[in-house]
Amino acid sequence: MTNVYLFCTKLQKRIVSLKKIAWALMILSLLISFYGLYKMDYQISTYPLYILFPAAGFNLIAYILALIILLLGRKQTQLKYSFGGELSDWYEPTYLYNKSIHWLDTILNNLQTKGVSFQKSIIFSPSANIGKYEYDISKRYPNSIVVATDITAPNDHLTTENNFTYLLGNNNAMDARNFLKGNNIDKVDIIFDIKGALWYSDNDLERLLKEYYFILNKGGNIVFDAYGFSLKYLFRMNPRIYGYRENSTFSKINKKLNKSEWVFKHFEIILAGKGETKIAILRKK
Repeated sequence: MTNVYLFCTKLQKRIVSLKKIAWALMILSLLISFYGLYKMDYQISTYPLYILFPAAGFNLIAYILALIILLLGRKQTQLKYSFGGELSDWYEPTYLYNKSIHWLDTILNNLQTKGVSFQKSIIFSPSANIGKYEYDISKRYPNSIVVATDITAPNDHLTTENNFTYLLGNNNAMDARNFLKGNNIDKVDIIFDIKGALWYSDNDLERLLKEYYFILNKGGNIVFDAYGFSLKYLFRMNPRIYGYRENSTFSKINKKLNKSEWVFKHFEIILAGKGETKIAILRKK
């Protein structure tokens, strides 16, 4: 654990240092360009080349650094969530950020336009963490049943209340059919997997989807995040600014989805919305 913490901390510091250098180079390039405009001969419209080349060079180096920062951010995404990583305490700040942009309202509307109704449905969230989103959904749809759990449930998760149930213990989504059946649930209508089991599935994606397929009613839907990587965070100096600073679930698994004949045989892939509230749907055929 200590080694992971040290690695994450060192990586975080290196990224911040690269950001500072990139910003400095871009500012220097801009200043040189302004100086070049000042020295420009407007009568014959010539821009002094001894100014142009250094400015372009500094700008090019800055963009190369930006690419390195982007690649480091994407390649080390899961480490960010480890102890010591910049997103290790991500849940609550991200929940508050999503409230500020009305994320849940928007995605529910987007889903409705694609025929995904949360009314009178059994909704299962296998990676609920504390369970705040799921609890909010249960309040919006009192005639539905909302079941939440996680592979490692935090001690401060929300407790069962009315139509909201948080399954006790640590439950692996790969074994969903068994622990759901142990709680008298055979089939569900919606699997709500936002930055959860699918995001972490890696080489077990098809196996996880087969488990989901088994517990879904016909025409049921798997719902997961599909926003694009947010470049607006690329040059932010503060590594703990919350928002969407890593790949979405759809971005991570899209290539594997498209390569899987089994997925195309058993699911329809649907996208809804745009920007940070873009959502993906896998509909059981």
